Amino acid sequence: MRGYLIKYIIYFLSLYAILPLMSKLPLAPRSVSDRIHELVRHEILGGKYLPGDVLRQDDLAARFGVSKIPLREAFSRLESEGMLVLRPRRGYAVASLDQAEIVEIFELRALIETHAARLAAEHHQEEDAGRVTRLAGDMMALDRNAADYHSRWCQLNRDFHGAIIQACRQRHVIRMALQLRDIIEPYIRLDTTMSTSDAAADREHNQIATAFVARNSGLVGALSAAHCYHTRDRLLASLRAQGRAA
Repeated sequence: MRGYLIKYIIYFLSLYAILPLMSKLPLAPRSVSDRIHELVRHEILGGKYLPGDVLRQDDLAARFGVSKIPLREAFSRLESEGMLVLRPRRGYAVASLDQAEIVEIFELRALIETHAARLAAEHHQEEDAGRVTRLAGDMMALDRNAADYHSRWCQLNRDFHGAIIQACRQRHVIRMALQLRDIIEPYIRLDTTMSTSDAAADREHNQIATAFVARNSGLVGALSAAHCYHTRDRLLASLRAQGRAA
């Protein structure tokens, strides 16, 4: 856990140092590399690319109608966010995590998301409670036989956890929590296509939602931590069964 923890501590200490200066600068329009960053990030999170897949710059430059310069800038940013890795003589690929790294990320997630959930339970507004309850219900109501079941469940899962995290209204906590979720998201999507772990996750989501609405910060924190660890264990078991966990 030490590697990611040190990285995030340094990263967010630097943010506190430069944010006052940045607030005085004029806002710049979104650049081409910004738009490519969002498009590629969306495709990774949406399951278009799996862990280890190589992103071919020639193909993407042609598809987006851009030169390789903004493409490389976007890839470099995604690498700094932990979503891509640069491999010698192969180029950029979607980050592939070994078992120790998966455990490390879930340890960090448990720490940060537990803190966020407790804050959110104490300070959420009525619309936050309604959204969290609705998303938990929407996941349970999905037709498991539908062709798009897995993609819809994964999106609702992201929205559910994102709604709780956003409700804490602590921007640096939100940034850290969402970035960690982005790094592990390709594996969450992979797991849902290989197992039935989503049924257990749905039950846990309902418990979290109930505690959240009741403003029971202690319980929602404990349930959020347990959910992180259960998700980790289910994911690792699924990856081992498929021979993917190192």
